[in-house]
Amino acid sequence: MLPETRKELVQLWEIGHKDKSAKVSAERARVDLFDPVKGKLRLNWEERLKVSVAKIKAFFAKSPQEMKKTKELLGEGSDDVRTDSAAESSSSVAMAPADFIGKRVAKISEVNGEDGQILLTGTIDKEEMVRGRGRGGPLRQRFHIVYDDGNDENMSLEEALRAIRIHETMENDEADQRGEELGSRSRSSGESRK
Repeated sequence: MLPETRKELVQLWEIGHKDKSAKVSAERARVDLFDPVKGKLRLNWEERLKVSVAKIKAFFAKSPQEMKKTKELLGEGSDDVRTDSAAESSSSVAMAPADFIGKRVAKISEVNGEDGQILLTGTIDKEEMVRGRGRGGPLRQRFHIVYDDGNDENMSLEEALRAIRIHETMENDEADQRGEELGSRSRSSGESRK
């Protein structure tokens, strides 16, 4: 989580800790953080992907002593503090390049000449090292993406990780929606049998 997210969650935790009637659920906290009108993180799409209800519940479950430590870390120049997102990135980097091959990715792309956005999906088909800025530039790790519409592009490690997370989130949302549809169908078929 970003420091801004943690600060907001600490404030919500403190309100609920002082006055139990004002306690905010993890679900409500997530809605408030990303509210399209007044949410402080409404434009941060990457953070929206990372911050789940389960993570907020775990954050709210901290003891007063743990929350005090978190608050102190955030207050002492949180830019210097290694956050969970930094830890997530470094743990993801530990994956071997071969682990990325075949992974599905998604990317939100601006539509040329229009105000809208489209979702591109594709697959990582190879990893390669390319020279940056001329012949003497440093070697950089790049992942080649072939999109379902036939286009392709190279992505850095960070871009590839972000695209994998977007696709996984998209798949999870679709699975949740299918589960809800199956549940409503089974309820309606059970009612029709009565």
